[in-house]
Amino acid sequence: MNPSFPTPRRLVPWSRIALLASALTLVSAPARAQLAIDRGEMELRATGDAQARTGVLIVRNDSKLRVQGVVVLEDWDRAPDGANRFHTTGTLPHSCAPDLRVFPATMSLAPGESQSIRVEYTGTERAAECTSLVVVEEARGSAARNSGVTINTRMGLKVYVTPSSSEPGGEVTDLTVAPPAAAGGASTLTVTYRNDGNKHVMAKGRLEIRREDNSVVTTVDLPSVYALPGAVMQTKAPLPSLPVGKYLLLAIYDFGGSELAAGQLEHEVRP
Repeated sequence: MNPSFPTPRRLVPWSRIALLASALTLVSAPARAQLAIDRGEMELRATGDAQARTGVLIVRNDSKLRVQGVVVLEDWDRAPDGANRFHTTGTLPHSCAPDLRVFPATMSLAPGESQSIRVEYTGTERAAECTSLVVVEEARGSAARNSGVTINTRMGLKVYVTPSSSEPGGEVTDLTVAPPAAAGGASTLTVTYRNDGNKHVMAKGRLEIRREDNSVVTTVDLPSVYALPGAVMQTKAPLPSLPVGKYLLLAIYDFGGSELAAGQLEHEVRP
């Protein structure tokens, strides 16, 4: 390691979520009933008063038809590339399901009507954050009713229950560079990030490319990392074209803690 390069500090806010949409649709079917929810995530506390332990989800019928709906719990996590994965409730170790209550569990909404769904954590405090998915499901027959086809529209609310001493965390555990897949293409940097804290994080990253004299050639934004406690995630980014020479790649992530997480890799561009 060239001594002129800085020693990396140990990468030392919240996860942005998209609604879960799981639907079977038929091109020939006309627009039918539609439910909507007012938020995609909710953070509760495991200790404190009832208000800290309780949240409200608003479900609205935006259609011109009466809609029947049900509310169920599921588990979820993320694949290493950040994609959402959904599981049977209570099957993941970080599931809140045994201690999470939702009420009411069914609804029948007239056109334009709204329904408040109470979400409450009833368990004790855990060492690390738990999470579950509150799924609002609308069941309705399609235009092809005689065919026996049913269209189900599902919307998901991610619920996080954080302990009183919650701390975000993270470290960059590995950096690798893959050569271009084709002549004239860009090399690809892969960053491996681990959340070693006890709450979920949204870590914003950047890549500093430095010369041997430690001067900065350029800075490139890295994809943000969304990681649950204990999760190992990976992000990829193309490297810019660089002149022949030796460089230091320094990946830095800000996850909302008191420090930044960083990892470094020597990289050589050859003729």
